[in-house]
Parts: sequence; C-alpha cells; structure tokens
Amino acid sequence: MQKCKLTHRIIDSAICKQGKYIDYRDTETTNLYLRVSHTGRKVFSFLYKFKGRQHRITMGDCTVLSLQQARKTACNYRLMLYKGIDPKISIPKYTPSSTVETADICLHDAIPQFLYAKRNLRSIKRYTAVLDKIPNKYLRCSVQGITRSSIRTIAQDIGRVSGYSASNYFIRVVKSLFSWLESMDMIQDNPLHRLKQLYTENQGEWVLEDDELCMVWHQAKKLGYPFGTCIQMLLLLGQRKSEVARMQWSEIDFGNAIWTIPSATVKNKKSHKVPLSDACIALLTTCPKTSTFVFTTTDKTPISGFTKPTNRIRNNMDIPHWTLHDLRRTLATNLARNHNTYETIISYILNHSVDNITKRYNKHPYMPHQRKALQQYATWVMDLVSQKEEFKGKGDNAKRYPTAIADRYAIRKREHKRFKQFIE
Repeated sequence: MQKCKLTHRIIDSAICKQGKYIDYRDTETTNLYLRVSHTGRKVFSFLYKFKGRQHRITMGDCTVLSLQQARKTACNYRLMLYKGIDPKISIPKYTPSSTVETADICLHDAIPQFLYAKRNLRSIKRYTAVLDKIPNKYLRCSVQGITRSSIRTIAQDIGRVSGYSASNYFIRVVKSLFSWLESMDMIQDNPLHRLKQLYTENQGEWVLEDDELCMVWHQAKKLGYPFGTCIQMLLLLGQRKSEVARMQWSEIDFGNAIWTIPSATVKNKKSHKVPLSDACIALLTTCPKTSTFVFTTTDKTPISGFTKPTNRIRNNMDIPHWTLHDLRRTLATNLARNHNTYETIISYILNHSVDNITKRYNKHPYMPHQRKALQQYATWVMDLVSQKEEFKGKGDNAKRYPTAIADRYAIRKREHKRFKQFIE
C-alpha cells in the first residue's frame, strides 16, 4: 500500500507491477483508496472499521466515477460513521446514475462537508456562526457561480453591522472554505485566491496606566466571585482568558505554588506551568471548592460570557475599546519597563514560542526566573492598589485623573466615533 495525494495524473499512471493488486491511500480524504489490479482495472473503494470489524465498499470504476465524486461519497460515508451508522447497509454503491456534477453542487451542500472536515478545530463553532451569515440567495447558488464580488458584498454588509473585525474574519473563513473546495476538486479555480481584507485592523496598543490598573482591580473586586476573581487572576498572571476561565483545582499544586495548564486548554497544544504568586494563592483560597472548576456558576462547566462583566468595568472606566486581553499586554509591558525582566522570560510567562536556533538546544524552562518576575509584579500591583483609594465611578474620573490621561480618553472617544461614522 502506498500513501499519496490522489490526482488525475497519479490515477492515470498507476500500475500494479507485482501481485494481484496494489492500493493507493488518499492523504486528502480519510478512508479513500484506489485499488489497481494486475489487469489494469482501477477502482475506488472505501475502507473502514465498524464495531471492531473491517469493511470495504467498492464505489465504482475510475472510468465512470471521477475523483471529485469519489471524495464526495467518502465524505458522506464518514459522516454516517460519525453518526454510528454502517454505510455498507444504509447507502447503496455510488453508480453513474446517482453522481452529481461539480456545477450542480450548491454552497448549502458544500458547507456541512467543510465543517465536518474541520470539526477538530478549536474555532469550529465560530466557523459555523460566521458561515450562517451568508444570505440564502448565495447558498442556493452553485459553488462555481460564487464570485469574488459577491463575497466582497457580503463582507461589506457584515462590516456595516458588526464592525471591521467581523468582516475580515468572515473573509478568512470563506477563503478557507474555498481552498478546501479546490483541494477536494469541487471547483477548478479558487475565485478568492487573491481576495484581500476590506479593512485594516490595528494591533492592540492599549496598555493600562497605573490609575487604570487600580480601577480594573477595584471594579473586579466589586463584581466578586466568579467573574471578578477571574479578572483579578488575569491581571496578576497575564495568561489567556480561556485558560484562566477553565482552571481546575486538580491542576493547582499548592505545595509548590504551580498551576499546570493541560495541553488540551493551551493554544499551542503544549502543557504550560505557571508559577503562582502569594497574591494569586490568596485569591484562590477565597474561591469555594464546590466543583472541579475554580471559576463556575453551574458547578458543572467553567464560566463563559465575559461581555457583561467587561462592559460594566468599561463603562465605569470610560474607555471605549478596553478589553481583557489588554491585561496580558499590560503585564508584559510592566515587567520590561518597571522590573527589568528580559524578553525571553516574558515570552516564557506568556507561553509564546521562542523561534531561534538556541531554543533547540536550551531546554531550561526558567521557572525560578518566571516565579521571581511574577512575584515582583504581583507585589507591585498590590502596593499600587493599596495606595490608590477606591473610586466611585464616572463622576470621580474628572477629579482624580491627570490631564494627560483625560486627553487620552478624549482621543480614544473621537477615534471610536470616527469609526462608527465610517462603517455607517
């Protein structure tokens, strides 16, 4: 058996030199095989396991069944296996009378196959929500009839309603869809190959000042457990929101003050150890141990939906574009600016990959250096919070903020107003 990406050229040149037959396993479509006999006959087949036993379905000869049709049939078979149905009993063999031409495949039928092929992605739910925004008049069209201008029109409509970030993300998802259609031979040419994003997204640049950091801490303290305590942990640790929200008690080693994030939760799929400062341990001791999750409202699942808590803090702080991810940027900036922490240590704390040759040889995790940096930062934050009195809300902002910070808010408001006028 040989593994390769089946193409029309490979199918035409495939021969059986020894034995009665040879199988070519397609690397693009799971369980799809091309069997070439010593007589020269070439047949597509689907090899799978069901209830511990191996089965083979002969789909058809290459002279009457195209590669695109065989891949489409294999996708349907795998979908039935995913549902627990044996395709050998439930689906008849693929014959020329039941074939579907490429031009007859509509976008409505292609999207479920794409989502099933990408089902292991972490963002599969977001992919599904984005593709649901495609109007019905385009879903009924053939995949060959979708043009670059039609996708650009949909993206512009999304940009007017949901903003430039949603529009750009829609284009990225649809380009991924059409690249997959091209790889599956459902379309001959990808019309979105050179389609660019309609809006320019600026990278996050907001770093919280000392007064703003204190306000976030006090507002999170007012929110209380679980969202307020989780935001305080985000402020002290600088880890990703999803990782902190899914924290479990079994992952925390209180004896060594280390939190081990499992690979299933981490973005780069590698487990990550985070040293816990004294302030973090103090926060964790205030959390109730009623569930396996540290932060939960149902005792069964971790917390989710940070929009309302973040908006409450944002409204009181009067910062239009402030996000929870800015806490991560603020920690990294303050470690370098106030505590003289090397960039390599900051990368290890943030769990960013260090791409250089030395990384292949130096396997030291710098755990003592990370602990020292996070402990210094937590001590600095707690001293800063204790020095600044708790503010009451928007009414106190004009009295307590320096002129430079007030001007900073005014500039940010004007940018937000200008962007709204632009998309409208």
